Amino acid sequence: MAGQDQDDAIHDDFHPSTQEPEPCTIIVGSRGQYATIVDYEDYSFLVRWKWTFKRSSPKYAQAIYARRCTWVRVNGIRRKKTLYLHLVILERAGAPKPPGDLITGDHFNGRTLDNRRKNLGWKTKKEQRANQRKWK
Repeated sequence: MAGQDQDDAIHDDFHPSTQEPEPCTIIVGSRGQYATIVDYEDYSFLVRWKWTFKRSSPKYAQAIYARRCTWVRVNGIRRKKTLYLHLVILERAGAPKPPGDLITGDHFNGRTLDNRRKNLGWKTKKEQRANQRKWK
Protein backbone atom coordinates (compact mmCIF):
# COMPACT_ATOMS: atom_id res chain seq x y z
CA MET A 1 0.00 0.00 0.00
CA ALA A 2 2.87 2.38 0.64
CA GLY A 3 3.79 2.25 -3.06
CA GLN A 4 0.22 3.06 -4.07
CA ASP A 5 0.12 6.04 -1.68
CA GLN A 6 3.34 7.33 -3.22
CA ASP A 7 1.87 7.00 -6.76
CA ASP A 8 -1.27 8.87 -5.66
CA ALA A 9 0.86 11.68 -4.21
CA ILE A 10 2.76 12.01 -7.49
CA HIS A 11 -0.43 12.20 -9.54
CA ASP A 12 -2.15 14.61 -7.14
CA ASP A 13 0.52 17.25 -7.81
CA PHE A 14 -0.25 17.43 -11.52
CA HIS A 15 -3.42 19.29 -12.48
CA PRO A 16 -3.31 19.97 -16.24
CA SER A 17 -6.24 22.37 -16.13
CA THR A 18 -4.52 24.68 -13.61
CA GLN A 19 -0.93 24.60 -14.85
CA GLU A 20 0.15 27.02 -17.55
CA PRO A 21 2.17 25.51 -20.40
CA GLU A 22 5.80 26.53 -20.49
CA PRO A 23 6.63 29.46 -22.79
CA CYS A 24 8.36 28.56 -26.06
CA THR A 25 11.41 30.03 -27.77
CA ILE A 26 11.67 31.18 -31.39
CA ILE A 27 15.10 31.86 -32.88
CA VAL A 28 15.46 35.35 -34.36
CA GLY A 29 18.03 36.29 -36.99
CA SER A 30 19.52 34.38 -39.90
CA ARG A 31 22.43 33.18 -37.75
CA GLY A 32 20.36 32.66 -34.59
CA GLN A 33 21.62 35.83 -32.92
CA TYR A 34 18.61 36.17 -30.58
CA ALA A 35 15.74 34.18 -29.12
CA THR A 36 12.29 35.47 -28.29
CA ILE A 37 9.84 34.03 -25.78
CA VAL A 38 6.26 33.39 -26.87
CA ASP A 39 3.28 31.61 -25.34
CA TYR A 40 2.68 27.97 -26.18
CA GLU A 41 -0.63 28.85 -27.87
CA ASP A 42 1.13 31.21 -30.34
CA TYR A 43 4.22 29.11 -31.04
CA SER A 44 2.89 26.79 -33.77
CA PHE A 45 1.46 29.77 -35.67
CA LEU A 46 4.59 31.95 -35.43
CA VAL A 47 7.27 29.31 -36.03
CA ARG A 48 6.10 28.88 -39.66
CA TRP A 49 8.11 31.96 -40.69
CA LYS A 50 11.72 33.02 -40.35
CA TRP A 51 11.97 36.04 -38.08
CA THR A 52 14.71 38.64 -38.31
CA PHE A 53 15.31 41.58 -36.01
CA LYS A 54 15.52 45.36 -35.87
CA ARG A 55 17.54 47.41 -33.42
CA SER A 56 15.78 50.47 -32.04
CA SER A 57 17.29 53.92 -31.97
CA PRO A 58 20.45 54.18 -29.86
CA LYS A 59 19.03 57.43 -28.42
CA TYR A 60 17.11 55.28 -25.94
CA ALA A 61 18.17 51.99 -24.41
CA GLN A 62 18.75 50.05 -27.60
CA ALA A 63 16.20 47.29 -27.97
CA ILE A 64 15.85 44.34 -30.33
CA TYR A 65 12.47 43.70 -31.98
CA ALA A 66 11.55 40.50 -33.81
CA ARG A 67 10.06 41.14 -37.26
CA ARG A 68 9.51 39.66 -40.70
CA CYS A 69 8.71 41.11 -44.10
CA THR A 70 5.97 40.11 -46.50
CA TRP A 71 4.55 41.41 -49.77
CA VAL A 72 1.06 42.88 -50.09
CA ARG A 73 -0.88 44.42 -52.97
CA VAL A 74 -2.12 47.97 -52.49
CA ASN A 75 -4.21 49.29 -55.39
CA GLY A 76 -2.64 46.68 -57.65
CA ILE A 77 0.92 47.65 -56.69
CA ARG A 78 3.10 45.14 -54.84
CA ARG A 79 4.57 46.62 -51.66
CA LYS A 80 6.81 45.32 -48.91
CA LYS A 81 5.26 45.29 -45.44
CA THR A 82 7.06 44.75 -42.14
CA LEU A 83 5.25 42.72 -39.48
CA TYR A 84 6.50 43.00 -35.90
CA LEU A 85 6.07 39.85 -33.83
CA HIS A 86 4.60 41.61 -30.78
CA LEU A 87 1.94 43.33 -32.93
CA VAL A 88 1.03 40.04 -34.64
CA ILE A 89 0.53 38.46 -31.21
CA LEU A 90 -1.60 41.35 -29.94
CA GLU A 91 -3.91 41.10 -32.94
CA ARG A 92 -3.99 37.31 -32.73
CA ALA A 93 -4.94 37.56 -29.04
CA GLY A 94 -8.04 39.52 -30.03
CA ALA A 95 -6.72 42.89 -28.93
CA PRO A 96 -7.31 45.05 -32.02
CA LYS A 97 -5.36 48.27 -32.22
CA PRO A 98 -7.33 51.20 -30.80
CA PRO A 99 -7.94 54.03 -33.28
CA GLY A 100 -5.30 56.71 -33.57
CA ASP A 101 -1.82 57.05 -34.99
CA LEU A 102 -0.25 57.61 -31.58
CA ILE A 103 -1.15 54.12 -30.27
CA THR A 104 1.48 51.39 -30.51
CA GLY A 105 2.29 47.99 -29.03
CA ASP A 106 4.24 47.91 -25.77
CA HIS A 107 6.24 45.38 -23.75
CA PHE A 108 5.21 46.01 -20.13
CA ASN A 109 8.43 44.68 -18.58
CA GLY A 110 10.66 46.51 -21.09
CA ARG A 111 12.15 43.28 -22.49
CA THR A 112 11.38 43.47 -26.20
CA LEU A 113 12.16 39.81 -26.81
CA ASP A 114 9.60 38.72 -24.18
CA ASN A 115 6.55 38.37 -26.42
CA ARG A 116 4.23 36.50 -24.08
CA ARG A 117 0.64 37.80 -24.14
CA LYS A 118 0.75 38.86 -20.49
CA ASN A 119 3.66 41.17 -21.33
CA LEU A 120 2.02 42.93 -24.30
CA GLY A 121 -0.54 45.70 -24.62
CA TRP A 122 -1.43 48.91 -26.42
CA LYS A 123 -0.09 52.25 -25.17
CA THR A 124 0.26 55.76 -26.49
CA LYS A 125 3.71 56.86 -27.60
CA LYS A 126 3.75 59.32 -24.70
CA GLU A 127 3.13 56.49 -22.21
CA GLN A 128 5.89 54.44 -23.82
CA ARG A 129 8.40 57.29 -23.73
CA ALA A 130 7.77 57.69 -20.00
CA ASN A 131 8.89 54.06 -19.51
CA GLN A 132 11.97 54.19 -21.73
CA ARG A 133 15.45 54.64 -20.34
CA LYS A 134 17.84 57.01 -22.07
CA TRP A 135 21.46 56.06 -22.57
CA LYS A 136 23.74 57.97 -20.23
